[in-house]
Parts: sequence; structure tokens; C-alpha cells
Amino acid sequence: KAKAVAEASKKAEDDAAALKEVEAKAKAVAEASKKADDDAAALKEAEIKAKAVAEASKKAEDDAAALKEVEAKAKAVAEASKKADDDAAALKEAEIKAKAVAE
Repeated sequence: KAKAVAEASKKAEDDAAALKEVEAKAKAVAEASKKADDDAAALKEAEIKAKAVAEASKKAEDDAAALKEVEAKAKAVAEASKKADDDAAALKEAEIKAKAVAE
């Protein structure tokens, strides 16, 4: 009987040790799973930030293009205004010469 009790006790200890080992493995698996989830969440966040940066960059490019277009139009207006001034000056000069000729 004593031998049977000792064997049962030994088996119980072995079972307890095996259970402890299984629990340790399960905990390691759970931690690895948690880390994988965290990594996935961090990746998603990084992708969202990268998309926001790309959109901001695109907007900056669009704004720069729009500004360039406005500058080109302003230059064209300035050139047209200069030509109008030159034409007016030439007309005034022609009128003065015509008046002088008439006199």
C-alpha cells in the first residue's frame, strides 16, 4: 500500500509539473498573440499616418500648382496692362504730332 501511495503521489507530482508546463506554454502563446495584435494595430496606425501625410503632400502640390497658375494669370494681366499703357502713350504722342502738323 505504501508503495502504491508513493507511486500515486509521484504521478500526482508529475501531473502537476506537466500541468504547470502546459500553463507556461499557454501563457507564452497568449503573450505572443497579444504582441501580434499590438503590432498589427501599430501597423494600421502607421498606414493611417502615411496616408494622411500623402494626402497633405498631394494638397500641397495642388496648392503650389494653383498658386503657379494664379501667378501666370497675374503676369499676363500685368503684361496686358503695360501694353495698354504703352498704346495709350503712343496714341497721345501721335495726337500731339497730329496737332503740331495741323498747326
